[in-house]
Amino acid sequence: MFPKGTKESGTVGTEDTIGMVYNYDFYYFPLGPELLEEVATRVAARRQKNAPNKSCLGITKAVIKKYNIGPVVHMYGFIWDPAFPEDEASGAIQIGIDGVYITDLCRNFTENRTSGPSPVKVLMEKFDDIVNKQLGQPKVRLMVLIKENDQPKEGSDKLIEIYQRYGFEPKHVELYKKGKEEQLIMEKQFVVEEPPTKTKSVKRAKRTSQSVTKTKARGGGGTKRRRH
Repeated sequence: MFPKGTKESGTVGTEDTIGMVYNYDFYYFPLGPELLEEVATRVAARRQKNAPNKSCLGITKAVIKKYNIGPVVHMYGFIWDPAFPEDEASGAIQIGIDGVYITDLCRNFTENRTSGPSPVKVLMEKFDDIVNKQLGQPKVRLMVLIKENDQPKEGSDKLIEIYQRYGFEPKHVELYKKGKEEQLIMEKQFVVEEPPTKTKSVKRAKRTSQSVTKTKARGGGGTKRRRH
């Protein structure tokens, strides 16, 4: 589980560009007053694309502070290319009774954008690693806002296409409605690696060799077949 009440900062590499690293800050809820104010300010400063007067997804400082009270959000993360700090991706991880969700995804940038991979892609790779390896989950869900005030959310079709490229299959799709909002829930299954069998075969060969040696020592004139 997450180290509650803390902030973790570091760097993470990308799968696309060898040697290139991005910076990240992760906040683990519930937070104390100082860290809560810090993350709430950062989230509220995110802007909607083509709407500089609106916060991304309509999330304000008051919303983030409400997250801190109830078990809604368990971690909020920010990732950016240090050469282009104004191009930043952020999002949250929620742990529910029916699984783990990635929510509140937003890319906040000015005209200056990174020349490397999208910070959203790097954030998703890091979130996948956390959900699969740290939390031990076989799958993760993603919530995408597609309707706001009962009106289709501009660009939501494009977002769905992008998230399909990140491994969220269109066959694992359902809708979530709350008031005048509608969100699309997509699901991604992690690849389960088969355990190596080479070690077992080596041990079996060694055991057979020992059996042959013992049989010859008894003067049996040959080897005795054993079941393995």
